[in-house]
Amino acid sequence: MTTTPSLNYYPGFDPTPLYYEAFPAKKQQKGVLIIVHGLGEYTDRYSHVVDYFNTHYSVYIYDQRGYGRSEGTRAHVDRFNDYVEDLKLFVQMVKKRESGQKIFILGHSMGGQVLLNYLGQNPRVNFAGVITSSPNIKLAFEVGPIKKFLALKLSKYMPKLRLPSDVDPKWVSHDPKIVKGYLSDPLVIRSVTVNLGKEVLLNQESILENAAKIK
Repeated sequence: MTTTPSLNYYPGFDPTPLYYEAFPAKKQQKGVLIIVHGLGEYTDRYSHVVDYFNTHYSVYIYDQRGYGRSEGTRAHVDRFNDYVEDLKLFVQMVKKRESGQKIFILGHSMGGQVLLNYLGQNPRVNFAGVITSSPNIKLAFEVGPIKKFLALKLSKYMPKLRLPSDVDPKWVSHDPKIVKGYLSDPLVIRSVTVNLGKEVLLNQESILENAAKIK
């Protein structure tokens, strides 16, 4: 069973209230793990990951703006870098609280994309380890021409128009129970605004430019 977390909000860069949970290590602490969730998800979808690491690691996980219990328009962002700035503040907060501890960070899916941008922009940040899981530097499926047109063109006029995200639930996990939970979870968002879609696509075109800066 996961340790009961502390339930808190921290101010994002603008400063939108962003929800986070902190799980103290159950036994002798070996370090800290920060988790950055993926597209459409939120903290609760990572309870199994928290369970796995929480014996000897304190775990911090937050809901990105517009997801889960955080405030903000659902599955929408004005600039992709807004996610990066929010992560920067979260890391600063965790480092201050966990001074002296080894800090690891894990980003999955769009969370991995956010993490790679953060590392490229902040090359002097010192982590004990970095993990990216399917970090969304390239889509696993081809975006149809109509959706791409809507994302790149209509976002200027209707930035909050919503479209299906096209994330197949079968990609979430090989475990049928996890997939079933994903489908029935009312806080999972299976759509995006056209502006979020545009920002994700444009960021994918430039993200590898920062690769040499990541040490």
